[in-house]
Amino acid sequence: MARTKATTVRTSKRGGLTINFSETDGKALAKQINEGKDPFGPSGSRKERLEVVSARIDRAWGEGDSGGIAIAWQTKAGFGELVLTKDGAGQTRGFTEYMSREFCKEVLAKLVDSMTLEGG
Repeated sequence: MARTKATTVRTSKRGGLTINFSETDGKALAKQINEGKDPFGPSGSRKERLEVVSARIDRAWGEGDSGGIAIAWQTKAGFGELVLTKDGAGQTRGFTEYMSREFCKEVLAKLVDSMTLEGG
């Protein structure tokens, strides 16, 4: 794909990045993304690059009815952390670094698949 020139680049208050391309370039980029290609990254489909290759418990904390665990995960495209907490009311909360619920399920599945089972 030929290089495209951004017409507008700005950051949001929450730290996100918005890039506006010309209509022609935008359509070409959208087509590649819809075909599962990543025009900005290394070769390989988005699904392949976001496949969880490892997950492990990085840390745990808490006492009584509150606390949490941090699960470190890695894909071919990068790494991050899924943090699960339980508040004083017993509500479970997930902090996902803006990853989808489906991706979080894949992280948990990789954690379970890689753990050593004891007692049964």
